[in-house]
Amino acid sequence: MIHQILKEKFGFDTFRGDQEDIVNNLIANNDALVLMPTGGGKSLCYQIPALCMEGVAIVISPLISLMQNQVSALKLNGIKAESLNSSLNSETYREIIEELKEGSLDLLYLSPEGLNTSAAWTLLDSVKISLFAIDEAHCVSQWGHDFRKDYLNLGSIRERYKDTPIIALTATADLQVREDIIRQLKFKDFKTYTSSFNRENIYYKMAPKRNGYAQVKDVVMKHRDDCGIIYCPTVKKVESLCSKLQSEGLNVIKYHGQMKNEERSFNLKRFEQEDNVIVVATIAFGMGIDKPNVRFVCHNGMSKNIENFYQESGRAGRDGDKSFSYVFYGLDDLMTYKRFIDQSQMNKAHKKNANDKISFMYKFCESEKCKTNIILKYFGEIQDEECGHCDSCLDEYQRHEVTVEAQKFLSCVYRLNNRFGASYVIDVLRATKSKRITAFGHNKLSVYGIGQDLSKSDWLSINEKLLSIGYLKIEPEYKTLTLTELAAQVLKNGEKVFVRREIIQEGHKRVKSHGSKNSKEVDYDETLLAELKKYRLAMAKELSVASYMIATNATLINLAAVKPKTQEDLLLVNGIGKKKAEAFGEDFLNIINH
Repeated sequence: MIHQILKEKFGFDTFRGDQEDIVNNLIANNDALVLMPTGGGKSLCYQIPALCMEGVAIVISPLISLMQNQVSALKLNGIKAESLNSSLNSETYREIIEELKEGSLDLLYLSPEGLNTSAAWTLLDSVKISLFAIDEAHCVSQWGHDFRKDYLNLGSIRERYKDTPIIALTATADLQVREDIIRQLKFKDFKTYTSSFNRENIYYKMAPKRNGYAQVKDVVMKHRDDCGIIYCPTVKKVESLCSKLQSEGLNVIKYHGQMKNEERSFNLKRFEQEDNVIVVATIAFGMGIDKPNVRFVCHNGMSKNIENFYQESGRAGRDGDKSFSYVFYGLDDLMTYKRFIDQSQMNKAHKKNANDKISFMYKFCESEKCKTNIILKYFGEIQDEECGHCDSCLDEYQRHEVTVEAQKFLSCVYRLNNRFGASYVIDVLRATKSKRITAFGHNKLSVYGIGQDLSKSDWLSINEKLLSIGYLKIEPEYKTLTLTELAAQVLKNGEKVFVRREIIQEGHKRVKSHGSKNSKEVDYDETLLAELKKYRLAMAKELSVASYMIATNATLINLAAVKPKTQEDLLLVNGIGKKKAEAFGEDFLNIINH
């Protein structure tokens, strides 16, 4: 039955990875914790059981946009799904409740806030519930990167519905968070399913911010015919960057929380429906974005932890084709996040946890080791082999020893009595002519001028490395550099220090192909594909849905390669189920025949 539903409703011949086991586990009335990377197919794990089991499946989802996208996609597949949320008018709200009470819904989406009301519990008590699905389950844990208080109350599901299975799903949870999810949701007879966190089709490239705009522009020029996302840390930076790129004639739009609703919705629709648009956005843009053919994600500033980075970069390449993750990071990102953490209302334990995570993120960007292996180890997965699809594995950086230079820098900080910032330390090392240096008498120090062989940029890189390892720290009030106890390991014990130096600018052209075959390698009719894309865009606008909900690029490429002649032939194409064949099949066949 589950294979029949998979084919008829979703158009797929086979399950992926653990999907089939998870579906069967849920149908057997057992709980499940599912860790699956972005684009791994988490939704099918509860959508198929919802169509097999008696009653309605209740899906808890954190965002209205996320719920609306899921419901729209399900309806196109002929599945009865609705969401109850604050964006609905009273009439629509009442109609959905009536459908629910009549037993005509397969799935109902609610926010945790919407569930945690006496009216919602009373409503659910009056209907037969097949299962509960908790999406973005890391929000349950106080140690998760996106903790939400309303998720804590979801533990009452088990108390209220003792015999109803619960499935919790997330793409980002370390071991501590997983244990917390299981405890908070009061799981019983449960199984944990962990898919590999290795995104084999994503190429990772990290580079220090040196000439901000030029670095981002270079990425956009390389991908100007692709769909992509550029993340900026603030609204101001989104506005500035988007304006500059648009002034150069590039197909770029913006998205952030301070835009008017109409403009924000219009830009979101453009992103979902067009093939080659690039969005510059704050991290408010992303959750619920299921577009398969995003070819790159560029972080113009560092993410605040590995979980966020993995989730955000994972919005690229959901279709399995070769994609790219760029990060331009700097010490300013690290210090800004630490300042926010220190000024927050978090308790001491949570502040330490957040500070540890941001420090780890900076070290991750700086590391010359395999980036994928660092990510995998963080999430409890061990892989000995290098990935072959990150800047470290592709030798885009060489490991360069700077132990002597590090000793000079640390000695200079010491001689200046930990009272000055990085720029002043570098000026002393490089014997820069300065009235201030002369006034303090620092031109007479033994360290004055011992670093003239290096540029200011080189010294800044060394300073950033020493801070990231923990040999130095910045006093927050005056931004002065101070030696830590660890500095003695370099100054006295001669512990070696290394920095990364970029040696290849065009590394992304050398990336090895991993994972599923790139769909563009299939022999297909390019003219036909262009016509199919035009039709898809027209239908997406007419139905006001994302283009990929009509058909993904992979599905259109298969149509342009196989060129089916009948409705029966159409059903053999991956991604076309019975309902889509009925809705769009005749048009597809007419375009192909023409």
